[in-house]
Amino acid sequence: MNKYVITFKGKSANVPITVAYGENGLLRSLDFGDQLLGEEAVRFCYARIPCTELELSELAYNCLIEPVPTDLSFNAFWEQYGNKQNKDRAYKFWTALPDADRIAALRAIRRYNQYLAQKPGIEKKYPDTWLKNRCWTDEYKIK
Repeated sequence: MNKYVITFKGKSANVPITVAYGENGLLRSLDFGDQLLGEEAVRFCYARIPCTELELSELAYNCLIEPVPTDLSFNAFWEQYGNKQNKDRAYKFWTALPDADRIAALRAIRRYNQYLAQKPGIEKKYPDTWLKNRCWTDEYKIK
């Protein structure tokens, strides 16, 4: 099964939806997470989610499609994040996260690293601080 996060860019908010496609390429599930969406927003999303995995590439909407990391383990986070400080504290924060937050955190590391590369005067946060403060939810403006 392949999973993706499709983020629709709205006027007032971005709406990330996790979708899963089965071995046959057909849509198996949609997950809005803990988002509280109005009926209009839900209808908008349902009308645009492709029924088959092949149709993902044909999305011509203002959206971002990213594959969901298959490895949500602490080791995957630890290796990808780098700055290997305070491993035990970072482990405690990681294991307390639900899978949806782990996915979001793993997806945000690349953007965070790109942001830091543009800001040489800013030091990378320790991994436990980044997790504790939910820094993956921050907007990192990349030029």
